Amino acid sequence: MNQYLVDFNFPFLKLGLLFLLYAETHYSFKGIYSRLKKKEPEIIADVPHRIKQGQPIPVLLLIKDADQHSIELNSVHINLFSKEKKECFPFEFNALKITEKFWHKTVEIQSTDNLSGKYRIDVTIKFSINGKRREVKNDNYTCSSHAPLEIYIS
Repeated sequence: MNQYLVDFNFPFLKLGLLFLLYAETHYSFKGIYSRLKKKEPEIIADVPHRIKQGQPIPVLLLIKDADQHSIELNSVHINLFSKEKKECFPFEFNALKITEKFWHKTVEIQSTDNLSGKYRIDVTIKFSINGKRREVKNDNYTCSSHAPLEIYIS
């Protein structure tokens, strides 16, 4: 009987743990300091793990909760690098006002060389919020490493 209860409740237990472990950056309990809380939207850049040689590399830009904390997106600089080479791809957004709950854009970078192998990508996002200029690399989460994104070109 007890085993049946554990088996039945296991999916609910996992769901409850996910809820407790979700890193919400716009909420904190009253009276408790939150290291994650910030007054700006969540900003994330991502790339696929692997693409075929000769294809452009898609880079996803995602901004969440800009309806609560609007920003002006100024520019995005994408650095593609390996041990042997480094290329920079700038994208200007000219103070694009973002006020949606979920905003996304996929920009594509195309190298002039025929790339293959493992590469790393750093995405630097420059924006303004409440008149203050900010710059983030790959994401703006407080506790993340901001490490370069990795992609394999086969």
